[in-house]
Amino acid sequence: MAGLTAHPGAPLGAQITRGVKPPRPAGPSTMTTETPACAVVMHVDDVAAICTIDRIEPAPWLLNLPVQHPDRVLVETKCLVARSYLLGDVDGPYDDHECEAAARILIDEELPAAPPLRRPKRRRRRG
Repeated sequence: MAGLTAHPGAPLGAQITRGVKPPRPAGPSTMTTETPACAVVMHVDDVAAICTIDRIEPAPWLLNLPVQHPDRVLVETKCLVARSYLLGDVDGPYDDHECEAAARILIDEELPAAPPLRRPKRRRRRG
């Protein structure tokens, strides 16, 4: 229900008011700009996972793919790279394009090269 809010910490069943914003806590903000709390991993213009230092939450559509599906492997690898950004193991702010490039490099190093596809031989019709 958009626009319906109750004050934070209000008991269950408290009066819900439309369009009233909850009060802001007094004092300086507790959020820092140095390290983000999470990274949003994208794939083909869609959210594929939300990553934090402690947890990776994949999108439901990702879990429906087979384990070895190339899109699933790519997103899972991107999640590991994103976690490295969040932990500070990789310098700079999280960038999804850089994360994907790093993930593709890791995948190419880990997975053996796929054998070339062979086209089936065509049988000649006897006529």
